[in-house]
Amino acid sequence: MAYDLIALIQCEPLGPRASLDPDPLRGMWQAATAYMPLGRDAGQVVSDPDAPDERRVCKRERCRRRGAAVRTWQLASRTAYACPVGQSG
Repeated sequence: MAYDLIALIQCEPLGPRASLDPDPLRGMWQAATAYMPLGRDAGQVVSDPDAPDERRVCKRERCRRRGAAVRTWQLASRTAYACPVGQSG
């Protein structure tokens, strides 16, 4: 869910955090607080209320919003996901 929330606010996941504008963080917090109860009720992660069985970038070959090939890399033994168009920083 975290990668889809980062995609939702169109934030570069590997960008510098010290200079991050607080508005995207507020947007991510608002989305998380709205989507987490949906996931609890559905019994699965919900990162898009309009398509609860779909993800924006996580475990996808192409970004649902931009259609670009999803970029992946290893981060702490897990796969990280980002849209190179919508999250280019």
